[in-house]
Amino acid sequence: MTLRDGPDAFAYTVLWRADAADVVNMRQTLKTLQDKWLRKLMPFDERGYNHRPLRWTYDAH
Repeated sequence: MTLRDGPDAFAYTVLWRADAADVVNMRQTLKTLQDKWLRKLMPFDERGYNHRPLRWTYDAH
């Protein structure tokens, strides 16, 4: 699949919807969700293009 394949070659899924009224905590909430998905999928090295975080924001324990 390449960019030449056009938009029909790609799909996306809504994983989470935010309450637009809560913009105060949005940055931390998004960072926490990003950390949770990075921990779950581990898209690093040959499995993806993301950099391994030096430290995690979300404490999984």
